[in-house]
Amino acid sequence: MKVVHSLLLALLAGLFFVAHAFAQVEPFDWQQNWAVEAGFALAIDTTGYQFPSAIAFVPNPGPNPKDPLYFVTEVRGTIKVVTNDRSIYTFAEDFMYVHPRQELPSGQGQVGLAGICLEPEHGYVFATFAYEDEHGTLRNNIMRFQAEPQTFSIKPASQLAFTDVFLPYESGLAHHIGPCQINNGLLYVSVGEAWQPQLTQNLDYMHGKLIRMTLDGKPVPDNPFYQDDDIQKARNYIWAYGLRNPFGLKIVDDRVFVADNGQNIDRFLEIHAGTNYKWNGSDKTIATNAAYVFVPSLAPVQMDYLSATGSFFPPDYTQTFYVGLSAFDADGSKTPGIMMLKYGLEENQMVDIPQYFVKYRGDEYQAVTGVAFGPDGLYFSPLMPNAAGETPILKATYDPAQGYPYTTVQVENGSALFIEKGCAGCHSVGDHWGYGGSAGPNLEEAALVERLQARLNTDTYLAVLAEIDKMDTEPYVSWTAAREELRATEGMDRIRLWVKDHIQEPRFDTMYSAMPNLGITEAEATILTNFLVNPNPPRQTPLTYLRGLMPTRLSGRHILFAYLAGVATVGAIVAGVYLFRKWADPQRRSHNTTTAVPHQM
Repeated sequence: MKVVHSLLLALLAGLFFVAHAFAQVEPFDWQQNWAVEAGFALAIDTTGYQFPSAIAFVPNPGPNPKDPLYFVTEVRGTIKVVTNDRSIYTFAEDFMYVHPRQELPSGQGQVGLAGICLEPEHGYVFATFAYEDEHGTLRNNIMRFQAEPQTFSIKPASQLAFTDVFLPYESGLAHHIGPCQINNGLLYVSVGEAWQPQLTQNLDYMHGKLIRMTLDGKPVPDNPFYQDDDIQKARNYIWAYGLRNPFGLKIVDDRVFVADNGQNIDRFLEIHAGTNYKWNGSDKTIATNAAYVFVPSLAPVQMDYLSATGSFFPPDYTQTFYVGLSAFDADGSKTPGIMMLKYGLEENQMVDIPQYFVKYRGDEYQAVTGVAFGPDGLYFSPLMPNAAGETPILKATYDPAQGYPYTTVQVENGSALFIEKGCAGCHSVGDHWGYGGSAGPNLEEAALVERLQARLNTDTYLAVLAEIDKMDTEPYVSWTAAREELRATEGMDRIRLWVKDHIQEPRFDTMYSAMPNLGITEAEATILTNFLVNPNPPRQTPLTYLRGLMPTRLSGRHILFAYLAGVATVGAIVAGVYLFRKWADPQRRSHNTTTAVPHQM
């Protein structure tokens, strides 16, 4: 009975622990993962996808609830169709095979179904993808599905593969075939260089090219390098070359634009027929002829364009490219989201500074892949599931009345703010950043604190403050109270206060400072101070220690597993103690042993 009582007590303790965990963990809110431009709102339009890679809207959807509204591709080879009533159907599957050695978010998983585009007159749905042939070699391909003309359908009537067009050319992980566009009855497709930069200059290979073909997969006679109708001759299809991984493609007013992924930088550029864009393996060539260069690389992928007639966004947000970004770095140097590129079609150049329209705020790996304008806003697909295990299609709409809790101007990540404000141009922090070399001192915490302790805790420094107090010009007058507050503090409080004040106004306590005033707000200065000089950690207790070992966002699965594991462990301990006591009890042991008798001859 004692064992039973002990086990019951363990179960009750486990239930108490689970209840306590539920009470301490806040429910997951998907909104906390995303920020959007002020005045806009984000909403989940549909959910239930697995690694969605691209979105394509029906240009003029039918009026019925079950008429298709948009299509979504999934990396592993499924095409979903969403109807007007937001029902989700599987349009096509099992038409390609690819089995990566490791699944996403591993780089090994960056291969599969890449792009989709629609041709309403015939009801064609084109899907671009990389697959493994019978020998395990990666190849590119395009599948053309036949759906209902104009309104499309939830199932295709037939399908046609363009296998022979790409069969002579090996593809490559991630750098494979990309998105597609249809213009004037012709199909444009971008193709990555499959990690073979030397082939981008060779017109006998599909690698690193923008190609153009008929809707039946045939060469176009007025292509720049066309020779004959041979479908296995690359130069018959090539429209432009010298690209690396052009995973963004959009045609606007018969003009072709590409977002091309480089190594450390990327480029956005207009593509002209027959032109060589010079990629040969180096970043200096990825910048060639670029209208805009992404520094550092943000891995641009699918993109769309909002014309001046896009009435659901304010005018300032029209005539703009919206580019999905897939690069992610936990230190904040690379943030996924959607970038606005305002490229003037008349000016033939960038007419405004690029900025984020949507920005990812989470800590776990994420990428924005599909980007497409629908009838009421901008739709986009995060590649990875969120903490609740959901992978939705999100929609951004202009709705200043509703508002949204997180905007792109809010930066709560200290390292991201450090980079965004240009601090990394002069300073490094430990072994990180420092793009500008040694223009400013290394801000690694231990060294920074040591320098400031040696400076701020001296009579010489107090004398300097006294001299600054006599100044009757700005910025010295406005910072008189700050200097007085600094005198009243000591220890780490003085150091943290100095860092915060110095970030806001580098000359608050000196007449000479090479650091510019960057217009940083007090809230931003606090974030940067916490990044550079950590606040005193909270007192560690057994409970806080255990809590620190738990996932930051607990799901029911986490808690159930922990509870069952705890119960099993306690049960094993109780059973072990019971068996040991039984074995160690001399009276019980005497009843279960026998006396050895010598063997007699």
